[in-house]
Amino acid sequence: ASRQQAIVAGIAPQAFVDQISQRFKDAWKQLDISNDYFVRTTEERHRQAVGRVLQTVYNRGDIYKAAYEGLYCVGCERFLTEKELVDGKCPDHLTPPEQRNEENYFFKMDQYRPWLQEYLQAHPDFICPETYRNEVLGMLRESIGDLSISRPKSRVPWGISLPWDESHVTYVWFDALLNYVSALGYPAGEGFAKYWPHTWHLIGKDILKTHAVFWPTMLKSAGIPLYQRLLVGG
Repeated sequence: ASRQQAIVAGIAPQAFVDQISQRFKDAWKQLDISNDYFVRTTEERHRQAVGRVLQTVYNRGDIYKAAYEGLYCVGCERFLTEKELVDGKCPDHLTPPEQRNEENYFFKMDQYRPWLQEYLQAHPDFICPETYRNEVLGMLRESIGDLSISRPKSRVPWGISLPWDESHVTYVWFDALLNYVSALGYPAGEGFAKYWPHTWHLIGKDILKTHAVFWPTMLKSAGIPLYQRLLVGG
């Protein structure tokens, strides 16, 4: 989405996201909000962490390549199911998704569905409030499918290359979610050892599925302990 907006603006994607990130930095100053570390997923230590996790999951046998055809929302930057559409449109962006057919790499997410169901049942406070925990359990009653985690560079040249296939870049959500651990110095950083065992996430409800389904299954496959709690705002 950022690359498409950069093209419309007539500037390079890197320059475009530089402008956007600066607006956030300026906003925090105006609101008198301080932060220890402003994370950008273009940073080298993040790229290294993403490559490490991808290779670990690939070596585990949890990634495969396949042709895929589906409905893709550019705003959400993910494929949507027919059930998620409202009047044929993405309910968040109110735009019809694009029909896309291409070869991607997939993460075997669906095989972790029984484990995630059991984990949520055994840890009722993992997702708060209960309304959103129940929503996630509802998602998990049926197959969640496998997750497309790459895009061909011929279509999306912007992104982190897959360690085993330079012709593909990492899907934005697989990349961005990993900033939670890369920012702490995963795998051997002092910050990771100190803070990750006590981490809580605070999110908005529109990114519930990515944080409550994509993220825990990614961590499980990569052999990284789960975070402690997911707090969801309305």
